[in-house]
Parts: sequence; C-alpha cells; structure tokens
Amino acid sequence: MLIAILIGNNVANIAASALATVFATRHLGSVGPGVAVGVLTLVVLIFA
Repeated sequence: MLIAILIGNNVANIAASALATVFATRHLGSVGPGVAVGVLTLVVLIFA
C-alpha cells in the first residue's frame, strides 16, 4: 500500500511540473521554466 502511495505521489509531482513548465514557457517565454521551478517548489513544500 505504501509503495502505491509513493508511486502515485511521484507521478502527480512529475505531471504537475511538466504542465507548469509548459504553461509558464508559453506565457513567459524563456524565463518560464525558472518561474515554474520556483512556484512548484513552494507548492510542493506547502502541500506535501
């Protein structure tokens, strides 16, 4: 059971980072990936 939770958590984090990077790159250009990393770091620290 614990393995399933950990795998699901990793999948969710990877999907969120990919989507945030695509979204930020489309709206902010070349600065987008850096912004996405900063924002997602805060989100993961708050909600995880």
